[in-house]
Amino acid sequence: MKKIFSIIVLAALFLASCQQKNNIITGVVKDAPNASVGLDQLFFDGNVNPVTSVTADASGKFKIETKEPLEQGLYRIKVGQRMMLIIVDDSDRNIDLETDMTRMSAFDVTVKGSPSSETYINYMKESIKTPKSNDELAKLVADAKSPILAAMLSFPQFAAPDSTRLALMKDVAKRLEKEVTKTSYSAQYNKVVKQVEQSLKGPATQAAVTVGQVAPDIELPDPTGKIRKLSDLRGKIVLLDFWASWCGPCRRENPNVVKVYNQYKAKGFDVFSVSLDGMASRDRERNNPADVEKKLAESKKLWVDAIQKDKLPWENHVSDLMQWECAPAQVYGVQSIPNTFLIGKDGKILAINPRATLEQELEKALK
Repeated sequence: MKKIFSIIVLAALFLASCQQKNNIITGVVKDAPNASVGLDQLFFDGNVNPVTSVTADASGKFKIETKEPLEQGLYRIKVGQRMMLIIVDDSDRNIDLETDMTRMSAFDVTVKGSPSSETYINYMKESIKTPKSNDELAKLVADAKSPILAAMLSFPQFAAPDSTRLALMKDVAKRLEKEVTKTSYSAQYNKVVKQVEQSLKGPATQAAVTVGQVAPDIELPDPTGKIRKLSDLRGKIVLLDFWASWCGPCRRENPNVVKVYNQYKAKGFDVFSVSLDGMASRDRERNNPADVEKKLAESKKLWVDAIQKDKLPWENHVSDLMQWECAPAQVYGVQSIPNTFLIGKDGKILAINPRATLEQELEKALK
């Protein structure tokens, strides 16, 4: 009789676990005692939806328990200025994470209870060292059980997009449209696909400005609040560079720009960098003024830290901290970053996105 009773109890407990309606995310960030740990939903258009936040204990352990089940989608666990991305699928009710502040930046995170997160984190950790070939990536995308995982894997993060990547992204777009119908991920991803497709047609077709015209002036504050104007550099050859601290391809391109700057600065070459860090108006409206001010300060710090970490020596670093709503970015038709414009001594645009041919273009302009 006791044996039968025990079986009944175990069965009831099993059924209760199967019927869990919320999400529980536990974890430990070993060197982050008493840190604030936030959970945000991320979207492909750059918007962020804060979900909740908790405080870790003295050993860095935390527990996030949502009131309602999380939507299938992309999320981040934010600890101070660091964050880790996770992909939550409908069956992921209990997720456990283990890392530390240093390992987090290198995607060195142990994940349990979220197979898609584990696959994505391992992919990012490996690809930082050795990017996957097109064939390897195509197999990973094809094997991805989650359409959100397939979308994240297919994003051109480690190399400029080409026709092969575009074809892969179009297949993922079809899958998202079919399988993810309750959120806006599919529509957002479709916009990304169109942007990539447009970029492959040639930079001049996507830009609101063209080669030969006078570059529209830019007048924005630098990190200290000093207003800097693009037109003040008239008489120099200038690389106008749109980038952001969160943009992986931008950060990987920075050493090349620094090299060219150091090589040609004595000959009259300069760089004017416009950062797309900050906070979109949609997110500002969702938060109270105090939180907006705090988040803007955090974003500004990430921008300044990136300038220092990448050792960008030129003086002209500006931003309106509006992300993709950055006014100059809209004037110049910037739809993806990094995005650069080479401007001649007379203020006219010489080339658009001359990353592979920057030195050749400079040599021509300096003759």
